[in-house]
Amino acid sequence: MLGGHRSAPSWDARRSGRVRRVAALSIGVVVLAGLGLGGWSWLFHDAGSGSVPTCPPVASSPTAVAPATPRAVRLRVLNGTGRSGLARRTGDALHARGFTVVSVGNSVGAAGPPVVRYGAGAGPGAMLLAQQLPRSVVVADARLARGSVELVLTSQFSRLRTPAEVTAARSAAGRATARPVPTRPAPRASCP
Repeated sequence: MLGGHRSAPSWDARRSGRVRRVAALSIGVVVLAGLGLGGWSWLFHDAGSGSVPTCPPVASSPTAVAPATPRAVRLRVLNGTGRSGLARRTGDALHARGFTVVSVGNSVGAAGPPVVRYGAGAGPGAMLLAQQLPRSVVVADARLARGSVELVLTSQFSRLRTPAEVTAARSAAGRATARPVPTRPAPRASCP
């Protein structure tokens, strides 16, 4: 090294530093998510598994929610992939199954499973639509109009479920909602 001149770090060195930072950040996010999930499961663990006595369940009147029908679901289908015409084809298939498809269009490219977004009051319709997909994420979105549902097709979308698969999904959803919600056991105090 003559004259005290240093060369700038190579592009590969800068890139590998960036890769290490991204990897460390990713690992940190995964660890925090695991800790959060562990805390959540501790908070809502099965009441019958511990030695702490629990209060008997309090009777409540269930809120009656009318089951959604496909025709009642006002649906917008968006293509978040590079596959031309995917939103139109999927919208046509959902319309053939009775859904009210109000529009189709494009969205910013998206990774992960397809996303079903819904506005206020459209939760049952969003769940009904989600049963049509092999896997999806259902998300409430306050930006959407009341009663509207939006399906964003992502790179992981390949097809709709077959009618037999939809029937099985509905059956599984019925069993899932029939289970009691686990509650946190009461500390050694008297029940109300």
